[in-house]
Amino acid sequence: MNRSLLPALAAGLLAFSACNSADKPTTASQPETTPPAENAAPPMANTTDTAATAGAPGAAAMAPMSDNDFITKVDEGGHNEMGLSKVVLTKNPSATVKAYANKMIADHTKAGAELTPIAKAHGVKLKGMMDAEHQTIREAMLKMSGPALEKKYMDQMVTDHDKTVALFQSEIANGKQADTKAFASKTLPTIQAHDTMAKSDDKMKM
Repeated sequence: MNRSLLPALAAGLLAFSACNSADKPTTASQPETTPPAENAAPPMANTTDTAATAGAPGAAAMAPMSDNDFITKVDEGGHNEMGLSKVVLTKNPSATVKAYANKMIADHTKAGAELTPIAKAHGVKLKGMMDAEHQTIREAMLKMSGPALEKKYMDQMVTDHDKTVALFQSEIANGKQADTKAFASKTLPTIQAHDTMAKSDDKMKM
């Protein structure tokens, strides 16, 4: 009797084993399809974050500084822009660029004259010269001419005036001394006009 049951028992075990092995792939295959769907979401989130970050720099404002540092920066910035403008005027520029350069010299000379007594009142010794970065730019511009020089000059004027507008706005918002804040408030519209004209390129209105 026992021997006659062995074939049936063996067949039963084989059938049970086959069922278990058939069930396992189904349960194992489910985790394989789930992770790709879960992993697909983070890249989309990262793309959105990157796009949001890319637009952030435009909203950055200049960090507050002391009134004396503001005075020093304004004097330096004025000489930077006048120095580059004088280079352009030696290169027979187009009428538009020539008018812009002359305006830079006239307006910054006037602003410098107004800044001088304020600097003295605060005990700030003005350097009266360009910074090292703009001296290097000046040397490069001296070797240029024609449209390439004019483009270099106007691009630099946009860069410099964007920074100067932020500098003046920071002083108006954060300055401690009445005279420096008043100077910043009075001069800011002129600086903003310079910035707008530079960005208008050949459509500038002098």
